[in-house]
Amino acid sequence: MNPLTNSSPEAGAAEIDASAVKLADHIRAQIVNGVFAPGSPLSDKDLAVQFNTSRTPVREALLELRAAGLVIAYPQKGTYVFNPTGDDIREICEARGVIESGALRIAASIDLDRLVIRMHKSVASMSFAVESGDFTRIEALDTEFHETIVDACNNSRLIAAYQRISDQVRVLRHLLPQRKQRVDDALSQHRRILDLLVSERIEDAASEIQDHVLRARKLLDGRQQ
Repeated sequence: MNPLTNSSPEAGAAEIDASAVKLADHIRAQIVNGVFAPGSPLSDKDLAVQFNTSRTPVREALLELRAAGLVIAYPQKGTYVFNPTGDDIREICEARGVIESGALRIAASIDLDRLVIRMHKSVASMSFAVESGDFTRIEALDTEFHETIVDACNNSRLIAAYQRISDQVRVLRHLLPQRKQRVDDALSQHRRILDLLVSERIEDAASEIQDHVLRARKLLDGRQQ
């Protein structure tokens, strides 16, 4: 058999797997960016047309996104974008608070100066984005600020635990009100966390992160009422 024309089942499966991974990334981006709104239906037929592919890789992509908690499948009803309930918001925010504050303590004990430098860059970039009113950029930099803290702890298991909720955290962040006062307040808290670290008040910085996440939770809870 000519290897250049090899169409074995194994080769076909590999092509589908690669296509499914790429599709999952595209669909994930549209979910976390709000293009596919929470609670909206996801038809494998429609997605196959949109991405110019067959339904098989689309179904595999949706299975991957189910594992990530971004889509929910209901028997006899179909597949829908994750639409957080009050309990979802509470659990995700509680997990965030525990992981981020714990990661900050570890990261500060490893190399406080390096942590401060990395966080300062994120805060400065977000400040300019807030000035220009670029909410897409603001959301990205908000995400970067928090992920920087977790990444700096150099604990692979803690990082993996955060990654398991990171996509859902992005969905929640996109649901926060796009108001200048809200992002001004968020930026102010980011600066306070940074100032506390510079002053070597690590426990106060960890508490400030918990409070920061709690404020976000209250805004999201208010949205559901």
